[in-house]
Amino acid sequence: GVYGNFNYTGSKGTVDACHQLYVQAFPDATYSPSAGMNSQTVSINNSRYDLMDFGGTVGTLYYLQASFDSGAQGGLNSGNPVTQLGAVSVGGATVKNITLTDTNLQP
Repeated sequence: GVYGNFNYTGSKGTVDACHQLYVQAFPDATYSPSAGMNSQTVSINNSRYDLMDFGGTVGTLYYLQASFDSGAQGGLNSGNPVTQLGAVSVGGATVKNITLTDTNLQP
């Protein structure tokens, strides 16, 4: 799996139970559709996330995306901060710390 610290440093709101951070894995670099594996929400800023077993063969690549639900609408919506973190390889425990800013907003 993949785990690490998830920190939102932008100004679109405070991370809480209604305004959550999301980390999700995708099967390819187009970031669509969802890989159907364990995505996770985080409701405390600057805390740990854990994406567990991808279910793939060791060495398989998945592409991570992180976002902040600034509008409390559930998931990735227009205007939400989002970043695509690139590929991670399945195998053992992989550390991937995330810092999300307001640089990229969902169209």
